[in-house]
Amino acid sequence: MEHQGCWITAYQGADVTIGGSAKIYGNKNSNGENSNLYIYRYNSSEKINLSTTVPLTTGAKIGVGYYQPYGKNEIPLADSGKQFKDAFFTDDDKNYEITTKDGVDGIFYSPKNSSGGSSTPSTPTSYKLRVGGVEVTSANTSGTGWSYDNQTNTLTLDGFNYEGDGSGIEIETLQDLNIIIKNENRIKNISSSYSSSTNGWSCGIYVHGNLTITGDGTLDVTGGTADTSHGISVLGKLEIDSQGTIIAKAQATAGTSGIFAYDGIVIKNGNITAYAAEATNSSRGIECNGDITISGGTVAAKAEKGETLSYGLESDKKITISPNAVVTASGVTAALNKNQKDILVRLVQLS
Repeated sequence: MEHQGCWITAYQGADVTIGGSAKIYGNKNSNGENSNLYIYRYNSSEKINLSTTVPLTTGAKIGVGYYQPYGKNEIPLADSGKQFKDAFFTDDDKNYEITTKDGVDGIFYSPKNSSGGSSTPSTPTSYKLRVGGVEVTSANTSGTGWSYDNQTNTLTLDGFNYEGDGSGIEIETLQDLNIIIKNENRIKNISSSYSSSTNGWSCGIYVHGNLTITGDGTLDVTGGTADTSHGISVLGKLEIDSQGTIIAKAQATAGTSGIFAYDGIVIKNGNITAYAAEATNSSRGIECNGDITISGGTVAAKAEKGETLSYGLESDKKITISPNAVVTASGVTAALNKNQKDILVRLVQLS
């Protein structure tokens, strides 16, 4: 169930059952206040049931609000599914928090600074994201040059500058991320060490899920010098629809890719440069296990010498370039490569 654009109310005795990758967030009432799944708890019985036939999955996100005419008390949010606590957030995070209890398989909607002592101590919720080497949590959603909106999985970079050991932006769990770039932003991984959280790859940006990049700023990203160097590395699908400039560089090491994405790459707009330095094994400007589709913008993909291979653009499936796009690709082995014989590189007008 995905519901965005209006709010849901469970009123006087109504229970709600939620499962799967339910998404109820980003909604406001007429006063501009968060109003997602709103429970009118008049007779002390309304609650949320977690589906046993279609359990909640990674990616579920539900904002919850309660009306309690009889007082500001801790109330059961769900009677089971303690492990799904992070799927919920409160619409009124100034006064309430989502908690669990030791020895109790349930989730609770609790007033902050409660004197009852029945809930577990308040601990910030981790958003499974690191920015500039710092974990992003419910208590830490912004820093110098960046801010994060957990409801929309959106990270805004505005004058962000990072140089250090490890990825400048990293999500190691299966989770999507939207990045908006404003003004000038720079990320450089200077580590030469193996990183278990990024598959051993040394990346400037590493996202385990899908990544979308928009905005009109500049993003200059450089990977490290461990065994494999990626400027931008995505295990899901990468989509770029930017009015700005994105420069993704891989430093010299065994394997280098300026941009890597596993499930596919879609470039709709933007000034994109992907550069892979010389490699003792393989070098690719843009590398993808899925389709590469370039429908607009200006793209330059360059790979320096690789002892095994060197391609400007390489796809395991299909490369589609629209006449609306300006693409320059160069590699020592070849400018373009597609590994499957039954897939063609095509030049087409995309609708």
